[in-house]
Amino acid sequence: MNNQQPTAPHRKPCLLLSLMRRLHFPHKLGILERFFKNHLAPFGKCWITTAYGISWLLDLKNPTHRWIVYGDYEGPHLKNWALTHLPSHPNLVVSGANIGQVIVSLQPVIKFKKILAFEPDIEAAGWLQLCLEKNPDFPV
Repeated sequence: MNNQQPTAPHRKPCLLLSLMRRLHFPHKLGILERFFKNHLAPFGKCWITTAYGISWLLDLKNPTHRWIVYGDYEGPHLKNWALTHLPSHPNLVVSGANIGQVIVSLQPVIKFKKILAFEPDIEAAGWLQLCLEKNPDFPV
């Protein structure tokens, strides 16, 4: 990232989106994308409250960033697997952490003891670092 924080204020999703993302239904990310992409995309890079209640810097022009606003990143399967198969307060290694999509989606639910995040891309690593500075409770 170019070390410039976005000048846009913190955004909260509209009331309808806030209500819909609490529901569980098939193809949720695709359906919410169809309904809300034109509302969210014009905001571009901004801090926004994710579906997990965490403020994270996202580029709302990017559909994979918008998924974090809609609900479970990549759907509920990873979260459900982790809840079923991981011990209480495990450690997590994220290879290719990008801007922290997996971290921001799993940490509120799994409560990892320690997260080791590796991101070789300088821009994505800087983006992740900025988000983690805003969320110092994350054990990364």
